[in-house]
Amino acid sequence: ATLETEKLVRYFGSASSVPVLSIPGRTFPVQQFWLEDVVQMTGYRCEEDSDFAKRGWSRGWQTEKKTFQVADKGKTQTITAYIDEEDDW
Repeated sequence: ATLETEKLVRYFGSASSVPVLSIPGRTFPVQQFWLEDVVQMTGYRCEEDSDFAKRGWSRGWQTEKKTFQVADKGKTQTITAYIDEEDDW
């Protein structure tokens, strides 16, 4: 990756107060990938019993349904949340 040194110098001060070290060489192109893309490209499969496996509401989750009443400016709203009881955090 290549930095735009002029922008950094302007941000941190003037050209006389910010030292810049220039090293000649070859630049390499950078590609951006999302995590989901990398997982698909590598063919990685997570074990079903792994702590990192994504589970559906009906498979393997011990959930508790919580309902809250919220009142604001004369309006009352009911909020329902499903809590994963396996999480220790």
